[in-house]
Amino acid sequence: MGLVTLTFLVTACGLSEREKTVADTNAQIETVYQRSEELARAIYELPEEPTGPESFGSVNTAYRSYREEVERLNVLIHRLGGLIPELNEHLRTQFDPTAEEALTRCDAAVSVFEEPAATEADYQEALTVMCLCIERYANAVTAVSQAYARLAG
Repeated sequence: MGLVTLTFLVTACGLSEREKTVADTNAQIETVYQRSEELARAIYELPEEPTGPESFGSVNTAYRSYREEVERLNVLIHRLGGLIPELNEHLRTQFDPTAEEALTRCDAAVSVFEEPAATEADYQEALTVMCLCIERYANAVTAVSQAYARLAG
């Protein structure tokens, strides 16, 4: 569907820019959730004793997909901040630092899977860190939703 058609449909349905961005953000939250489920499945399907980087191919692929969708979600969340100035304080002081820390730690954890010299203990620690980081990011997104709800309510 082309942008012109989409713009027409949004206008015809009477959705404001804010309402459309909220709807897009909610849809993207669902997409990120689905990617996190795919990542969890890839982790669950790992061999009991990973033998090296080749054991983590599906985890790395699932993480890259998750990470791409997270970046899209971050753009939408910041677009909301542009439309709802009252949300910017929360984004600046809460969401941005938490999301950045979580994603940086996740990226570092995933890099362990590509290290040929990593041990099973290294892999276990990296998996634990990665799961905690994904949860931390999800909590940051939930906090944005709650802040928005307080403003909208």
